[in-house]
Amino acid sequence: MECYSPSLPVEIWDMIVNETNQATRKQLRLSNKYFYRISSPHCFKTVRFELAEDGFNNLLDIALHEELRKHVKKLVLRRSRGLRAFGDFEEWEDSISRNWDSDSDSDSDFDSASDTDGEDGNDDDIMSQQHWSALSINEKHALYDEYEVDRLKARAQVRNLTNHLYFRTLGCRQETDLVHPARTAVVATLDSALKQFDDAVARLTNLTTFVHDPAFFYSRWGTRWRRLRISPDGIILYTDYDEDEDVDALQLSYVLRSLGWANYFNRNLRSLSLYVGGPAFWGAERLRRLWDGHEDETMRSLRYLNRSAAEAEEDAYFGDNGGTRLLRERHLRQLFIMEHAFVYLTHLDCAVSEDDEDGSLVTTAGPLFEFLRRGESLERVRLAFGRLVDSFLQPGVNQPGDGPGELLAQLTRHVPWPRIRELELELVTDERILVGFLSTLAPTLRRLALSRVTLVPSGGTWEFTLRQIVGALQLDSLELLVLCDSTMGERVILDPEAQVWRSWDAKSVCYGHYKSAVVNYFLSGTGKQPLLEPAAFLRDHIPKCERGKANFLQAQSAHLASKNKRIMDVK
Repeated sequence: MECYSPSLPVEIWDMIVNETNQATRKQLRLSNKYFYRISSPHCFKTVRFELAEDGFNNLLDIALHEELRKHVKKLVLRRSRGLRAFGDFEEWEDSISRNWDSDSDSDSDFDSASDTDGEDGNDDDIMSQQHWSALSINEKHALYDEYEVDRLKARAQVRNLTNHLYFRTLGCRQETDLVHPARTAVVATLDSALKQFDDAVARLTNLTTFVHDPAFFYSRWGTRWRRLRISPDGIILYTDYDEDEDVDALQLSYVLRSLGWANYFNRNLRSLSLYVGGPAFWGAERLRRLWDGHEDETMRSLRYLNRSAAEAEEDAYFGDNGGTRLLRERHLRQLFIMEHAFVYLTHLDCAVSEDDEDGSLVTTAGPLFEFLRRGESLERVRLAFGRLVDSFLQPGVNQPGDGPGELLAQLTRHVPWPRIRELELELVTDERILVGFLSTLAPTLRRLALSRVTLVPSGGTWEFTLRQIVGALQLDSLELLVLCDSTMGERVILDPEAQVWRSWDAKSVCYGHYKSAVVNYFLSGTGKQPLLEPAAFLRDHIPKCERGKANFLQAQSAHLASKNKRIMDVK
């Protein structure tokens, strides 16, 4: 490395390097000794990984390096790619055929997924429409068969992960027994880097943040296989992300167990962000099914047969000879270690999605509470709980609120967050339960955000509920977005994407006035209450708003001109 005499102080160079991208930082790090020292903390501050193939070898190498491991402050779990299951050849073929005009889409969604990522090819290598059309039906069937082989091979790698799982004891450096001792022969033939994963995480003594980034929500997920591009529309139309949720839940369960085990020694983890979908690891039986390597197919099938989550849980336990009391206790201890990852947190972003028609949310509420109650140091919390679609709760009064209601009731009884200052909620509940829960946080809660919260029928109206909430709390900030109740059948308020705001560009001018009027009224408790229905608010507001009136008149003029033009064209 060449010597370098900088003309700027180290602090200035550090600020400059902080503003560069990862590729530039790597180049600077290799340029000379001076920039090596400055760039290294930035290069290794965040490490992205996945528990598949060699997706975490980079993490292991960093953890074993005495200097580099000290720079790691944030881990990001994110799978780099996946293949979706189509119902048959015709669905797969249609998903390819409909996408020839979109091969210019960017791969930017995955540019930063992992240092070990590789693409199956570049955009220049995409098969042309002419080439695809020239293939015979037999050749296309052969490609589909190969696609299925690759997809099933990827699924098999998920089971391979479970072959290396060991039971752990909190506070003990030595692992105990294999979760699946019958698979010892398989384990012995493999280089089990996964066995080192817990120790690697524990060696990251300055780790403060963990983020689970579910990549299957990105538009590019599952759209590339070899030289073929699969239409995102086809992915949405013909597939679901149940299997993706299960695979992510398996990887997340193991990482949470590692974080909880390491947290006993390091006590530095302060921020956690995660999305958990499907049956996942909510309870000992679900964790056992997940770690068995069948993902959660069995649990989903039992739900379909029983039409009830509770009956499915019972069948999963009593209908399996492996469901002994000892095995259950061992999995409960692993859950306890996973929960230990929450003990020293000050920030939590937790989104939990489950089916809402078979009692699954109620079944999940208890185990989820056990995780949340461990966060006694939490100061900032975002909690989304319900049947989430693409990670968001959709407004609608027909959704059951039993599961979220049970969760909030348990949190109300135990008051596990004595230091909380900021809270964001996204769920379905009723006025009594919501106000009761929030009232227990009154001594410290200063910022409240209600986003996509629905009040169930006969569960109150937002006019009354917001007055109750603000009256019970001492808020400095109140944020409201997409609130739903059963007024007039079903009413959605404070939705910036509603049709009423999209007409004549009202969103850019009057939505801010509407939102400010509502929030300011409920925070201050003085003045005249604004109309919560957007259309009614606009009728009352436009005569008083110069910009809104000008936009409205301009839109009317444009509409009239367009109408006259159509009449003239007909004549």
